[in-house]
Amino acid sequence: MEKLKRLLADAGRVLAHEGQGDYVGGHISLRLPDDPGLFLMKPAGIGLEEMTADNIITVNIVGDKVSGEAARHNEVFIHSEVMRARSDVQAVVHTHAVYAVVFSSLGKPLLPVSNDAAFFARVFVQNGVLAWPNGFDLDAIALHAEMKAAGLLRHATAGAK
Repeated sequence: MEKLKRLLADAGRVLAHEGQGDYVGGHISLRLPDDPGLFLMKPAGIGLEEMTADNIITVNIVGDKVSGEAARHNEVFIHSEVMRARSDVQAVVHTHAVYAVVFSSLGKPLLPVSNDAAFFARVFVQNGVLAWPNGFDLDAIALHAEMKAAGLLRHATAGAK
């Protein structure tokens, strides 16, 4: 598990380096391969670049923290609900990148006109945006078995691998 924690911490630093950090707002998770009902996650109160193997927490599939000293992030359900609905998803990334937040506030469809946008091409549900305005819609997640990324209406982005 130590190797997976280091991998997750490295991923946090890469995301921060690429401009995906938002002080303490962004978070990433990684499902445990030997226990798919658990996942590792960045805790609340630190930035992506501050993640270490020592401060990463373990969370169960319903969103309860099961180990680790730090507090659980309040957006844990972005991770737990996607992983609960999609057993094929091994990792979830949620960031608040400036341009993604601004674009998501428009409520407009993201047209897949580049390779980068192709991740969003098959996930449009409502006005061209997979969105959960009143919380997560598990049916929408489950319906889109090929989902790799989603724009969260008036919020940010989330990706799954």
